[in-house]
Amino acid sequence: MIRRTSALIALLTCLLCAPSPGLTQTSAACDAVIKACTDAGMMNGQSQTKAKAKGKKSTRNDCLVPVLRGQADMTKMPGLDPTTVAECRASRKKSAARSGGASDVASPAAAVAPVAALRPPAGRPATPNIVMVLVDDFSMNLMTQDQGILQKSMPNLAQMMKDGVSFSHYYVTDSLCCPSRTSIFTGLMPHNSGVFTNHPPNGGYGAFMTHGDDGKAFAVALHAAFYQTAMMGKYLNGYEPDRDPIPQGWSQWDVAGNGYANFNYVLNQNGALIRSPLHLTDELSQLAQDYLTKSAAAPFFLEVATFSPHAPFVPPVRYASAFPELTYPKTPAYLAKPDAAAPAWLAKMKTPDA
Repeated sequence: MIRRTSALIALLTCLLCAPSPGLTQTSAACDAVIKACTDAGMMNGQSQTKAKAKGKKSTRNDCLVPVLRGQADMTKMPGLDPTTVAECRASRKKSAARSGGASDVASPAAAVAPVAALRPPAGRPATPNIVMVLVDDFSMNLMTQDQGILQKSMPNLAQMMKDGVSFSHYYVTDSLCCPSRTSIFTGLMPHNSGVFTNHPPNGGYGAFMTHGDDGKAFAVALHAAFYQTAMMGKYLNGYEPDRDPIPQGWSQWDVAGNGYANFNYVLNQNGALIRSPLHLTDELSQLAQDYLTKSAAAPFFLEVATFSPHAPFVPPVRYASAFPELTYPKTPAYLAKPDAAAPAWLAKMKTPDA
């Protein structure tokens, strides 16, 4: 369970209020955020101790830092541009790095909880709800052209294809897990996000956080636009549910660490660690349905990211032998041995009969 501790609160108070050269300087963007805090009725320049003694709030501790972490009630600051917030966040990280101190933008795991859902102001035009389902290593040849088998094996997908639009020509920034997911979250190419692989130091969850990509993710912008934001399933390689904080901007968090086996996984559920006997895809399906029917209030964004059908290819038991008649054509590339012209990473691959 994620909890605040008195020592952590004292540490944050020290970092935010001590006269550190790097943290006392503010950029024009941060000045704009502070002005928005002041206009919202908070006291500019008050220390936390003095503010509490007067029964008022501290601009920095009770407004600036929550804004930068995506945890503030933005309805009180309708004129604050999300771009300004991002610029302030970046300047404070650079300032902390120059001074050798800790940044008040990045929160330790024990200090982070899901952001509170915001209520859109009265009279605001309705905005669409968004549900995104992201599956892992789903090859297009799984989309059989046999409509009878497709209807039997994946009826919901068949219906979505019938009712919606399929894109036959599309591009990804990098067809590797973490770089691609980072681009989805941020809209950035890998050379701008700093996430090139699935593992540290140049990839995975570690690189994503080191480069501040969580603050650039769409969840932060959607939250500022009064959306509830829910993330379920797979986040990024290297995320550990019992160690890592809930990233900025998410108001519902049901995320696993290494869930490829689809059983014996751990979910960080809004800070609580849970285990479920269900196949992970079934668990995510149930969580998503519960969220949509019981918890979500418009407008909302929901991402359901399964670990399936990625290796080791562990289906729910009821599907293990469900489609014995289903076969797929094998091209000449199937089980082909790498030749002398193959790149080094491919040359190391072994075929089953090797």
